[in-house]
Amino acid sequence: MCGIVLVSGPGSENRVRRGLARLRYRGYDSYGFGWVSDTGLDDWRSTEDLDDMVETLPASTLALGHTRWATHGGVTVENAHPHRSQRGAFLLVHNGIVENAAALSVAAGLDWRGGDSDTALVVRLIDRQLDRGVILQEALASVFADIEGRNALVVLADCGTAFAIRHGSPLLAGRGAGHAYLASDALSIAPFADECQPLPEGTVCSLEPGESFTGLRDHWQPITASAEDLELEGHSHYMIKEIMEQWQTIPRQFQVDQAGFDEFAALVRQKGRLLVTGAGGAAITAGHIAHAIRQETGLMVIDAPAYDIGSWLPLAQKGDPLLAVSQSGETADTLAAVEAAKTRGLIIASLTNMPHAGLPAASAFAFANHCGPEVCVLSTKSATAQMAFGARLTRRLAGADAFPADQLATELSQYLDDSLSERVKPVAAAVAGRDHLYVLGQGAHLWSARMAALNIKEASYIHAEAFSTGELKHGVIALIEPGTPVVVFDHGGLTDNAVAEVSARGAVVIAISNRVVPGATWHLPLAGGCDDPLGAGIADIIPGQLLAYHLALSRGLNPDRPRNLAKSVTVM
Repeated sequence: MCGIVLVSGPGSENRVRRGLARLRYRGYDSYGFGWVSDTGLDDWRSTEDLDDMVETLPASTLALGHTRWATHGGVTVENAHPHRSQRGAFLLVHNGIVENAAALSVAAGLDWRGGDSDTALVVRLIDRQLDRGVILQEALASVFADIEGRNALVVLADCGTAFAIRHGSPLLAGRGAGHAYLASDALSIAPFADECQPLPEGTVCSLEPGESFTGLRDHWQPITASAEDLELEGHSHYMIKEIMEQWQTIPRQFQVDQAGFDEFAALVRQKGRLLVTGAGGAAITAGHIAHAIRQETGLMVIDAPAYDIGSWLPLAQKGDPLLAVSQSGETADTLAAVEAAKTRGLIIASLTNMPHAGLPAASAFAFANHCGPEVCVLSTKSATAQMAFGARLTRRLAGADAFPADQLATELSQYLDDSLSERVKPVAAAVAGRDHLYVLGQGAHLWSARMAALNIKEASYIHAEAFSTGELKHGVIALIEPGTPVVVFDHGGLTDNAVAEVSARGAVVIAISNRVVPGATWHLPLAGGCDDPLGAGIADIIPGQLLAYHLALSRGLNPDRPRNLAKSVTVM
């Protein structure tokens, strides 16, 4: 959700701007900067695109940046961060939601309504403490102790000191080469810092000029997040760049050593049970992983959405393994599910694309996607990487490790070229004007269908829903009318029957297949060519990704930053 970066040291104004730009992938609808100047505290805020900012920040040795994704309060410059105290004593940025904001305002006798910014309320509560003579650090701790929910606060004081505190919401300290940092994730400070560590929960940490932190433990770790520049490399958008990188990122899951992999696989085999969870797109990849393991091994594997984990945990036993899937490693629903599972004695494994995040830290086994930065809000290469990890785990559990990773890389490198994207363009243009679209799949392709529907609704704002082909005649077919687009992932005879049924009602059928499907108006190719069906099945979602991308372009939308969405969903 929101992104925070603070830099202390010479040239902070340049590093904070670059660091904040590296947080764009989290999603935002406003941003702002604060800094210490010779005359005190200054700030600058905007609801425009950060890429369009032409203003130059003045030189400073302590600067703060923030990207906001609106929760309480509308998308306005007034609600953008940092917020300034009425006394002018500090600037404050906030990540999270104050879940008890209404109760706090009543208790303090403040006129606060649900449509107001909860961050503004926090500022007023701290100001109240300062009016009583409480020093800023103690005021921050006192107010934060009364806040409910997952939150992180960073305060920039007029004396040139920064204070930070968190609970549940990610916040890291970093250091290197005469500079110190605070950041929502390591990616934002990777080009500058050498080491980082998460802030302890519930404790105010302070940062004096230079690298003088107080309140931290001596648990510094080398930063492993990518420091590469987040360039488009000739592509129009990050989404298409990241789609086209999958010929490298999918096979990599079978080639990179994963510490603890053998031990985790042995645990799953020993218990004969596995719970797999995730939220949003990660819930779909979790379902794909669970389906593959069930199909190949016969083990009892349950895929449970993180926000409904409570109804599935009674089926688990103490010591059972749970695999939590999250692109960011910060997803609040997934972290809550993990906390609930740990109270029942489950052993946690995680699969994420972001190092130094909260989910790996909470896990006994932490597995990484090794995808590199994914800037587009939609998960593309990280989703297929998670599925590929699931395929690797499936093969290990089935006692057959061999996987043709090099063959898969070669096939995908030939499949993912500009001609494929050009082939999808006219299909997208033909259906971009429709308000509803349906995606059908069967077996493993049901998960491909669900991911395609999610990507399409995220990128294009078309109402897209996925169903099993077997569900079609049990109610879904009532939604089909002349001109309705129906995407069908090919599954032999069952697909032919479904296509015949929707075609008879006037649907425009888009078949994702390597054969001619009778009755289909359009055909898009699957990757195919890989001897291992698990590998080919992972790549099958790529046509859905490309269709979502070109539908967004056909509708004049930016696929990298869909409205109302954030990549790191750190609130519930």
